[in-house]
Amino acid sequence: MRNREVIYPNHFVGDLEIVIDARTKELQTKNKFDGYLETRLVGHCAHEHSLSITHGESHLYPGLQAVDFLSWTKVRAR
Repeated sequence: MRNREVIYPNHFVGDLEIVIDARTKELQTKNKFDGYLETRLVGHCAHEHSLSITHGESHLYPGLQAVDFLSWTKVRAR
């Protein structure tokens, strides 16, 4: 980051809910990842609204299924 300046001012407007595929079951790994996201979004992107991070099974969240499909498509294309 450049001298602690805000890189994306007003990039995330309003409340933000992030759903992450719950592949890992290790609580410490999840907490580190969540902390990283919070630091980047709140600290570096100046997100001032509520932030919710959920770890869920992809079959319960159609958006995660779509992301999984696109990710695997990209990986297989290499």
